[in-house]
Amino acid sequence: MTDLRKVLYPPSLFDSFSNSVHKNTVENRETIGVLCGVLNQQENLFEVTHLILPEQVGASDHCQVTELGERQVLDIIESNNIIYLGWIHTHPQFDVFMSSVDLHNHLGQQCLLAEAFAVVVNPNIEEPRVGLFHLTECGLHGLSQCQDRGFHEHENGATFYQVCYFAQIDSL
Repeated sequence: MTDLRKVLYPPSLFDSFSNSVHKNTVENRETIGVLCGVLNQQENLFEVTHLILPEQVGASDHCQVTELGERQVLDIIESNNIIYLGWIHTHPQFDVFMSSVDLHNHLGQQCLLAEAFAVVVNPNIEEPRVGLFHLTECGLHGLSQCQDRGFHEHENGATFYQVCYFAQIDSL
């Protein structure tokens, strides 16, 4: 995983997302967004250009895009000729970390695009407020072998993900 391309995101991304989902945060509901963008072939890096907030359902400890929401995302991706780069979601009552459900949700995305990354935001605390994460080789292997669903423990789960070093603020 050492040859991963850089992913640039706008400086306003986390504040824009937090502001857009404020109502759900106040109601203690997790919210999910999809991060899409383009491959800048000239510089061999990805650029996040779209934050999509699809139709979804959520509660204090989970959120899920509905079937209609999945179609909305696909329509936006196709009509704007963009690609899926990652996802962002809130943990309004928890620390910034990847739960077992988050890890399993991210596995398929990272298998499709090695540079896919996950962002967790807790808009109710000061620091750490945002975490950018990526599965490790151990995580990719362990999660692909795991048949459990829902919230559960993973042996060596702490080594399943790491801070995403290749996703960076676009300094323009």
